[in-house]
Amino acid sequence: MLLDLALPGWSDGHRPNDLAADRVVRPWETVPVPGAPAPRPRLGDIASRQVITPTTPRGASEEIPPTEEDRRAWASGVAEGVQRLLVQLEGRAGPVAVDGPVVVLCGPGNVGAVGRAAAEILRTGGEDVVVVEAADGIDGLDGDTLIGASVIVDAMVGRGLRGLLADPLLGLVRALRDVSAPIVAVDLPSGIDPERGMVGETVSADVTITAPLLVPGHVAGGAMPFVADLYVVDRDGLRRAEVVDRPAEWGE
Repeated sequence: MLLDLALPGWSDGHRPNDLAADRVVRPWETVPVPGAPAPRPRLGDIASRQVITPTTPRGASEEIPPTEEDRRAWASGVAEGVQRLLVQLEGRAGPVAVDGPVVVLCGPGNVGAVGRAAAEILRTGGEDVVVVEAADGIDGLDGDTLIGASVIVDAMVGRGLRGLLADPLLGLVRALRDVSAPIVAVDLPSGIDPERGMVGETVSADVTITAPLLVPGHVAGGAMPFVADLYVVDRDGLRRAEVVDRPAEWGE
């Protein structure tokens, strides 16, 4: 993946899935590390749903499902994801402020609207929630707000990104490097291009919650560590994404 990003064409067109079975060696998947627990989804046990790998760009303008019902369902899925993370954090030793507020960073578009709706659902459920308008940038944010958060929701851009991130959003993305709280990205981590994937500075999410129709940026080479655990929301609720026919260089 690093070579693909740094030196396109280095493999002369050969891909891992072109090799014979005896040449495909992935020891981190087949050889257990003594004492290491089996990897578990960050949101715990949850039903899965198969989603199709996008083979052609859908267009960055296709941000989220257009209906209000779908938007409410998405917000409910984001709120459920945050609540599941909070349960996972309870009783765990470490630098995360488990008693801190849920901080929701909201942009001006559709993804920001989903973030605000999720914040209202969480407040109704009794959670302490701080909504930050991303348009105000880092200057409008108390520095302790992010450091003291229990969970951070990135609802700044999603698949609405055009070009590289710039201030005021870029300042917020850089500030997230210093936090210990888990980050839930709505649709896509801010900074991931919906068609090209990794193009510059981006949020490194722990969980990404999106619509059932993926965009190429979800599975692009280099994007996987930033998308992390991928979930989709449909009218049946929150589901862990099982990507069908995903690229050989992409993994969960």
